[in-house]
Amino acid sequence: MKKTNTSSTIIAALAATLSIGLLSGCATPKYTSDISYMSASQKEHEESILNEHLQKYAAAQTPEDKAAALEEVGFRYMVLGQLDESISYYEQLLEIDTVHYPALNNIVSMYEEMGEAKKALQYAERLFYNYVDNSQSLSLYIKLLVAEKDFIKAHDAVKRYSETETGKKYPEFVKEQQDYIQKAASRK
Repeated sequence: MKKTNTSSTIIAALAATLSIGLLSGCATPKYTSDISYMSASQKEHEESILNEHLQKYAAAQTPEDKAAALEEVGFRYMVLGQLDESISYYEQLLEIDTVHYPALNNIVSMYEEMGEAKKALQYAERLFYNYVDNSQSLSLYIKLLVAEKDFIKAHDAVKRYSETETGKKYPEFVKEQQDYIQKAASRK
């Protein structure tokens, strides 16, 4: 996702907002509604950027402009810990661009954070099947399937990924995913 703001305040806020979960070497960002780490000036700054993008959204004339504003608004709400609002704007973005990778990925992360595993899995499945050759979308999908103990779907997803050009280039990653599923299945 292309971001134009590079101020140290934004970077610090994002770094503090992110907590990284690792699965076979792939990182998945997590967003939280706890923004207690954020100083009053950081929060005010983020709210200012959010308001700017809300105005752009209200003034948008083209689907492209509307989509760009929705992406920013969804992201800013996420940074501010307002996950329901973020998801709402990302959902509107998905009505325009049904396969928007950052929106799908961020919705999965937020639903995970909110403890709504079934919803997270629905979006992870959508993400994976639209980006079947993407290792991060596979890892995320596999992690959620394993948590739900759906090992058959997990194996099918790895098989599908392994048949892509990318999957053929990285057989060691495919093997790692298969091993992860097998190990989890043996613990059930």
